[in-house]
Amino acid sequence: MASYSVNVNKHLRALGHSFQYNVGHLFFNCKRIVGLWWESMRWIQVKGPLPASPVDHFLQFCDGFGADINHSSWCGWWVALTSTIWQHRNLLIFQDKPFDSSKVMEDALFLAWSWLKAREKGFNTSFNHWSSNISESFG
Repeated sequence: MASYSVNVNKHLRALGHSFQYNVGHLFFNCKRIVGLWWESMRWIQVKGPLPASPVDHFLQFCDGFGADINHSSWCGWWVALTSTIWQHRNLLIFQDKPFDSSKVMEDALFLAWSWLKAREKGFNTSFNHWSSNISESFG
């Protein structure tokens, strides 16, 4: 990043970090991010610790913590949220945009809804209705 004149440490400090972290921290356990995962878990009424390892996080999350859920949609949600976190971190680092967790959640929800709309034949639920009744989407 230094070869592109990007001061990554400056942007990590903007997220409340005083030194570089690993991938697990940046996408799953950072204090600005972990609430997004907890909110997602609330939708399917589960509680518990989240693994620090990205692979373990994916496996545990997609399993649905043992809850009776639609695993395909739930794994899709994991991918949507993770990729949206990636995009917003890039906006912070490369375009100096502020990191807003609420906007990350909103954009991830829209991405997941867009995928469902494209993938599932007959899916014609409006975004507002779907996102307002999100728990029903994963049951």
